[in-house]
Amino acid sequence: MTQTDLLKANIKALTIFKANDTMLSVDACAKFLGVHPNTIKNRIHRQTIIAVFQDGKYHIPKIQFLEKVVEDFAKEEFKKVG
Repeated sequence: MTQTDLLKANIKALTIFKANDTMLSVDACAKFLGVHPNTIKNRIHRQTIIAVFQDGKYHIPKIQFLEKVVEDFAKEEFKKVG
């Protein structure tokens, strides 16, 4: 493993770690997923998105979208290379 490969692996790990420590609002989640906020609320009510209702608003753990987090990371890396 080259030093560059090791650095990329570490950055990917830190990206995943940050996702594990991030809560999204309905609007932020909608923007992240590229859908309307009402879609997020509907998915929360259907329990296809996990959320905690606290202090009058939903808090959505970003880690449940791990595939998208990794996919977005890979796209950013491809842009840098390409």
